[in-house]
Amino acid sequence: MTKKGKAALIRMVSLSLVFALLFSMVIAGCAPKEPVVEPTVPPSAPTEPAPAEPQKEGGVLKLGIALKPTVLGYAAEMRTYQEFLIGSTALEPLGRHDETGQMQPWLAESWESDADAKTITVKLKKGIKFHDGTDFNAEAVKWNMDEFLNYGRAEAKDLESTDVIDEYTVRLNLVTWNSSLMDALFYFVLMTSPTAFQENDKDWAANNPIGTGPFKFASWDRDVSVKFTKFEGYWQEGQPYLDAVEWHLIADAMTAMASFRAKEVDALVNLEPGIARQIEGMGADIKKLETGLGAMAIGFAGDSINSDSPFSDVRVRKALSFAVDSEEITESILFGYAVATNQWGVPGSWSFNPAVEKYAYNPEKAKQLLAEAGYPDGFTTKLTTLNSPMEVQIMTAVQGYLADVGIDAQMELVDTAHYREITNVASDPWDGLMLYRGRGDADVVTYMPRNFSSKGLLMVNGLITTDKIDKLLVDAAAASDFNTVKQIAFELQKEIYEEQCIITPLFVLTMPVAKYPHLHDEGFNKAQASLWTPESAWIEK
Repeated sequence: MTKKGKAALIRMVSLSLVFALLFSMVIAGCAPKEPVVEPTVPPSAPTEPAPAEPQKEGGVLKLGIALKPTVLGYAAEMRTYQEFLIGSTALEPLGRHDETGQMQPWLAESWESDADAKTITVKLKKGIKFHDGTDFNAEAVKWNMDEFLNYGRAEAKDLESTDVIDEYTVRLNLVTWNSSLMDALFYFVLMTSPTAFQENDKDWAANNPIGTGPFKFASWDRDVSVKFTKFEGYWQEGQPYLDAVEWHLIADAMTAMASFRAKEVDALVNLEPGIARQIEGMGADIKKLETGLGAMAIGFAGDSINSDSPFSDVRVRKALSFAVDSEEITESILFGYAVATNQWGVPGSWSFNPAVEKYAYNPEKAKQLLAEAGYPDGFTTKLTTLNSPMEVQIMTAVQGYLADVGIDAQMELVDTAHYREITNVASDPWDGLMLYRGRGDADVVTYMPRNFSSKGLLMVNGLITTDKIDKLLVDAAAASDFNTVKQIAFELQKEIYEEQCIITPLFVLTMPVAKYPHLHDEGFNKAQASLWTPESAWIEK
């Protein structure tokens, strides 16, 4: 089938499945001054009044989201996109990522790293209170860090202990230097009140977020809504502007669209691409996450760890990349609500290596590589994917592309629990081709080892690794400056995605958010998928 014909077929398949988706993130100079000539204004000339400042205060922000949280107030147990997004209405971290992926101070005033001493010393902002009236200080930060560490979170694996230096200074002591530890801990550890936790218990804290954020927790009707009210003692003067924030949990896509059309909610968060396309004509703004930070990356990979598998041959793995047109899938199936990529992260992010070979769609090249590897007539294999509308649609397209080069990929559908089980390092090696789902972050130190280190946790029971990759991952973590980390990241990208082709990446989702123009400065999809700015959000009257 020609590329043109295949594109038409994909569009037909895509349109037929949209409805299935409906049911399912003044420079001063030194030169001599010229004489100033005042303009002459006729006496009768009207003067324009200065524009009035917008009225920002007041109102209730109503947000719709399909995914339901299970934990909102205890960071050590928070894992999902929706838990961080909803929880951060009340809880705040030490730092926030900016649009380039760099960590910037938030509750922290500043920090200083010492790679030789293996320490990070953090100065905290003063005068901040938790919602229960207790102080946010060094003791509170130590308690939160200790909870995260003692819980066994992977992000804290290189944290040894936290010391209180004075009332507003803490020192993080590392087991070994890790250049990305701040990116992990300063983002994932949402600060909660130690007093509220100790006066109740962990289960209570998980259901009742007591933080330093702009809004206080009010109620949680498990399958209906999570509500917050304005925190009058918020540390940023004059904020928040809103009186309240309500998260409405709407699992059914048709119901969500009807609610949005009726303006019962001001925004819908983390839409499926097909749903986002349906909303485009409703007078809404669709905001896409372009950075890839915190978003989901999707691709597929063969069981290269199995010496008897065709995918143990790098030529076969390269053939996979030439065989599939990821840009066509992105446009025809995902309607542009994803960013095609050929490596970890998205083009433009700090760790993205523009020199990595793109492996542009070339089925003839794929057939040539298969023949060189000893498969001139192709072969039959299994293609395991999640049994959800979007993943099935994507992998059906992949299946068609592979068939065109002689690979008969027979699809096997599994639920989420089974997918997690078979891709866990503790399971037996999986076989054939496997759907890949991972983070789209630029950060190669925190997340990449999960899939590509010999000590990784996810999918590594089916993937090869190399001594070179292991060394580069260790070196990246041990680097003491950003430029060195970036250089090593470029080497990792080239080794994993060009030289070894361990995974065939397709795209990173853009987590579309639909919002009405009357909502301003809420920060959705500006930098990080699970980050928004409730403190500055306001509704135009």
